Amino acid sequence: MRSAVNGVIDRTAATRPAVLHVALLAALLFFFSMLALPVAAQQTEPGAFSEDQLEAFAAASLRVQELSNKWQPQIAEAPSPEDGNAMRQQAMGEMTEAVREEGLSVEEYNTIHDTALRDPQVMTVIQEYQEELR
Repeated sequence: MRSAVNGVIDRTAATRPAVLHVALLAALLFFFSMLALPVAAQQTEPGAFSEDQLEAFAAASLRVQELSNKWQPQIAEAPSPEDGNAMRQQAMGEMTEAVREEGLSVEEYNTIHDTALRDPQVMTVIQEYQEELR
């Protein structure tokens, strides 16, 4: 996609969707990581999560992924940066609500996520729950 203004070709127009996609991911990761700062500072013992919490996380993570898939293309095609920011805020709100509807706080969600990245056993349990839910 190229546009010309006063005879100058805007070669950056073609890269905007990719940049917005990356910006969305960065914003969402930043949002969830900032909410988790107080909790992430705590050490979590292996096995510190109940089966109910891990099952809730599995369901919430699937919903968050669905919402991310829904919003990424819309944000990438936003007609203006302001519209993109408004859409990002809407996406983050919906993701937060999805996590809460599964019975977790965003802080709990992030703590389980971080633990799963470090502990293959926790990751395996979550993946098994996700398979059951699909």
